[in-house]
Amino acid sequence: MIHIVQTDDTTLTGKNFAHEFHPAHKNFKKSSISGIPPEGYMTSDEFRQRAVLKVDNFCKKNGIL
Repeated sequence: MIHIVQTDDTTLTGKNFAHEFHPAHKNFKKSSISGIPPEGYMTSDEFRQRAVLKVDNFCKKNGIL
């Protein structure tokens, strides 16, 4: 599963995170500027919507709801 994460790289924690994931840092920075997630990624809102649908469908299928 892939998640889009925005990090404040002006803080020490953000700098450490960016340094630790340096190869992927460029993708994070590009997508945060454009606001469009890279191919194969989804926004947290899309993830939540899909998760709710899957839970609802599972519950209906198994007679929970």
